[in-house]
Amino acid sequence: YDSLGTIAATLAIEGQGFDPEQMTGQVELVLDSLEYQQAGFGGISLQATLDQGEINGVFNSVDSALLLGLNIQAQIRNGNYRAALKGKLDWADFYALGLVADTLDLSLGIDMNGIIRENGFVAANLKLSDILLESSGIQQSLGDLLVRVRSTADSTRARIESGDLQLVFNSN
Repeated sequence: YDSLGTIAATLAIEGQGFDPEQMTGQVELVLDSLEYQQAGFGGISLQATLDQGEINGVFNSVDSALLLGLNIQAQIRNGNYRAALKGKLDWADFYALGLVADTLDLSLGIDMNGIIRENGFVAANLKLSDILLESSGIQQSLGDLLVRVRSTADSTRARIESGDLQLVFNSN
């Protein structure tokens, strides 16, 4: 049974223009408090700027159940799109967040990026590093997880790597 309670937040958006490659703007979102399943959270913020096709931002949480810092970058140029998200999830307490019935904590590094080109080429990379799970006082280090995908109109290639496990997919 999910229960979303009171939310206290501030949102400020300003900008100008309609052409994504020429637009300018700023977004600031601060989540002061949020109630979910009778638990309270806060200290979550997003700040981003858009300047002539380039987006730069920061997503942070200093809540004791969710400690993270992520840098956001994106670019739109000549019909091509690039995006990247990089940072660290220092601590996620899924029990305190009301998402699981027993203790489960997670920490990891995050590095993901992608590109979409006008010619139809798509690529995405995801690296989760130093994955650490903790449940009932037992810690388990899972190492790194790497996912790569490349696609064109004619083919798709994907690769998943974790430790000594490798999965490869190719289609033509």
